[in-house]
Amino acid sequence: MVGDGPTSCTVTLPGDAVAPGTPGRAGTPGTASVHGVVCDAEGTPLAGATVLILDPAGDVVARSTSGAGGDYTLAGLHSGHFTLQVSARGHRPAAVPVEVEASGSARHDLTLHPAGALTGTVCQGRTGRPLADARVTLLNADGVPVASVVTTDDGTYTLTDLAPGAYTLVAAGYPPAASRLTLGHADAATLDLDLAQSAE
Repeated sequence: MVGDGPTSCTVTLPGDAVAPGTPGRAGTPGTASVHGVVCDAEGTPLAGATVLILDPAGDVVARSTSGAGGDYTLAGLHSGHFTLQVSARGHRPAAVPVEVEASGSARHDLTLHPAGALTGTVCQGRTGRPLADARVTLLNADGVPVASVVTTDDGTYTLTDLAPGAYTLVAAGYPPAASRLTLGHADAATLDLDLAQSAE
């Protein structure tokens, strides 16, 4: 009964109920889909790439793995704004916004660029002896760390999944050494560092 004054009423919805129009409603698959082909920078199809579609909250709504021809399909989608995200070994991940209509199939082809890599050895400056457990950090052009690793027993290090750009490489844990370098799209560069003296 609603009278002249304010009235309070609590409504409890079933656990799987979601507001109408919400993408990915539990138990009610949509009729839309997204499909396309994942290729590398040379246009070669990439098999085994992971393709995700995420809702505005960042939750995964659907996922697929590209086939031998780089093809993928994400089905059972509701309408709405999403982010299409793809990743593959040896390549930089990519993400693009997509608009999904209420029904039908939308095509979105995706291109991944190869990831750069940097390897080398950290040595003691006077003797040339490889140094284990030295901290190697890669800084971008703004001086922000983007990757870090500790050298192995033979003094070597490897940094992967690097975007093209100018960097500074710093080795620390001993008197530090630094060196500037520039990576291209598919560089797998080698840079060795000599530290002034070994650890105490």
